Amino acid sequence: MTRQVRSTAIGNSKLPTFEDCAKKLSCPLQIVLVDQLNGPADIVLDIVARLYAGSVSISRTGTLAEALDVLHGNEIAVAVFGLPDDQPNPLRLMDSLRVQYPMLPVLVVSYDLAGFDPAVLRYNRECTEFEAVELPARSVDLKLLVDLVIARYLDAV
Repeated sequence: MTRQVRSTAIGNSKLPTFEDCAKKLSCPLQIVLVDQLNGPADIVLDIVARLYAGSVSISRTGTLAEALDVLHGNEIAVAVFGLPDDQPNPLRLMDSLRVQYPMLPVLVVSYDLAGFDPAVLRYNRECTEFEAVELPARSVDLKLLVDLVIARYLDAV
């Protein structure tokens, strides 16, 4: 029995190898967002998504439980949380995130951080790569915040 070998040549050209195709394939940087529509983190990431269309993929969720589902099985670069002013101690909710994903960078954006317990902020900063920022009221300050997010978390894009 003779074995037939298929030729990959089509006319005078050859089909690209797997290595050639893999070099061209790139996945967008993945971010998980936990915030309400038009919340503080949603506003910041909306600007980032517009600046980096096609290079950033944002999974929007409304709860930490939904975010944990997204994190399971996905390579997420950063988790971004929008904190509402009416939640008494929302940063304690991140304990389960920190246990399951201790190396995941976390960015928290709030309208006003003055109401949050400084000890809780300090605790979160000590336990993980964590940063908490306020959503600026002035557009020039918002631009600086977006620049900070891009430089710190999206530098690989």
